[in-house]
Amino acid sequence: MYGLRFTIAMIAAAALLPAASSGAGGPADGTTGQSLSRSVAYRGLIKRIDRKGSAIDVYNQADKKTNTFAIRNDTKVTLDGKVAKLADLQAGFSVEVTAKEVGGKLVATAVVARKKHL
Repeated sequence: MYGLRFTIAMIAAAALLPAASSGAGGPADGTTGQSLSRSVAYRGLIKRIDRKGSAIDVYNQADKKTNTFAIRNDTKVTLDGKVAKLADLQAGFSVEVTAKEVGGKLVATAVVARKKHL
C-alpha cells in the first residue's frame, strides 16, 4: 500500500514541478560532462542537515556516496506522508529526494522522508 501511495505522490510532485533547467557540470552519479535536463530521484538516509544553509546530505548505502542537496523555499517536503518543513527532518530518516542541477548544484524540488526505512 505504501509503495502505491509513494509512486502516486512522486508522480504528482513531478507534475507540479516546472521543467528542469540545464546547468553546468554533471549529475551526482559520478558522470561528467552531462547536465541534468530533467529531475532525478536519489534515495538514501539523511546524514546531515544544514538548517542555516538550507541543505541536506543524503547517504546512499548502495553506492556509498553522499550527495548534498540545496533546499529552497519552493521545495516540497513531506514526512510520513504529511507536509513538513526542513526543521522536521532528522539525521537517520529515510528519504527520496527529487532534484535537478542548477548552476552546478543539486537543488531539491521534492523531499519525501520517512522515519523508517523506505
